[in-house]
Amino acid sequence: MDKQAAIGIIVNDRKVLLGKRTAYKPDYAHCWDYIGGRIEQGETPVQTLAREMREELGISPKHMIFVDQYVDHSLNADSPPLYHFYVVTAWDGGVPRVANHEHSEIGWFDLKEMRVLRNLADRAYIDLADRALAIS
Repeated sequence: MDKQAAIGIIVNDRKVLLGKRTAYKPDYAHCWDYIGGRIEQGETPVQTLAREMREELGISPKHMIFVDQYVDHSLNADSPPLYHFYVVTAWDGGVPRVANHEHSEIGWFDLKEMRVLRNLADRAYIDLADRALAIS
């Protein structure tokens, strides 16, 4: 699998943090998505997630728990990306904030709110949020 990404399901107060992808993003523009990004050569998924959270939210994860892997067949059926999902329950750096151009806004969502989002990047994210909340 060529394309892999590390994704953080950031949990606080029975809610998960989602970022609304900016308009120019080629995949899932204007959709609510978890925070993360592509694993670069020589990086582990944990290193990638730490880097992405610093770049995108200005925070550094302190506690991460691997929860699952997921193949996203909707992006490219011939070479779908593999996502490594981690629950993040503690971090340094204060309140997460939009720190670069990846997301136009961020927000905290409970399961009920996620279920009614029309522009959620992937409906499988609801089950992942449910599992993340059970772990945290």
